[in-house]
Amino acid sequence: MLVKVIDKKGKERYINAMYVRAVVPAGLNQSDIELSTWSNKIRVNEPAESVALTLNSAMPNSIEAALIAADQQSQNEQNTALIAVIG
Repeated sequence: MLVKVIDKKGKERYINAMYVRAVVPAGLNQSDIELSTWSNKIRVNEPAESVALTLNSAMPNSIEAALIAADQQSQNEQNTALIAVIG
């Protein structure tokens, strides 16, 4: 699931909660979001606890969707292999 964050410059960004490596406090009401796919950090004007709660609430749906997609892909591959053997 994509989560909307607004960086310190006011730019909207949508990030995939599955790719967040860390949320680090960066001042009184700011935090940095570290993504596993970027070397840069996204600084937001929100406390780390708040960002973590938002990302955490997005995770179960993302994990379930990823597991369902992986299971479906595995099933499709098995069906394709079976058709190739029969066919």
